[in-house]
Amino acid sequence: MGLSKLEIMELFLVEGFDHARSLAECLNRMEGHPTDEILEEIHVHAHTIKGAAAMVGFMNTSHVARFIDRVVLEIIEKKLPFDDEAHGFLQEAIPIVNRFIRNITLGELNEAIILKDIASKYDRIISKAETSHA
Repeated sequence: MGLSKLEIMELFLVEGFDHARSLAECLNRMEGHPTDEILEEIHVHAHTIKGAAAMVGFMNTSHVARFIDRVVLEIIEKKLPFDDEAHGFLQEAIPIVNRFIRNITLGELNEAIILKDIASKYDRIISKAETSHA
């Protein structure tokens, strides 16, 4: 017998909070100088949130987690430098994922403006990675 929609949602919230908290802890440990280990941890947590949020229909949360996942992967693969812009992006995007997950429990899902702003920053950063390897 499978899980009900409510049980899946509750599971997402518990795991989502844990992964979001871990993302914030990674960001704090990084202090502007990422190690490969910290970048890998951020990648795993963001990737997990991306998939889980999409599975339960929280697409804005999934999109921001995807942005984090992709930027970190580009840094890991040395296609993108870890510069002030990338660091600033992570400092902004990781708290947004935390806020979006928290807002799910509060019923506050007015995310469109926040998503538009972080998406434009993501596009600018990723375009640097794509042009450097074109």
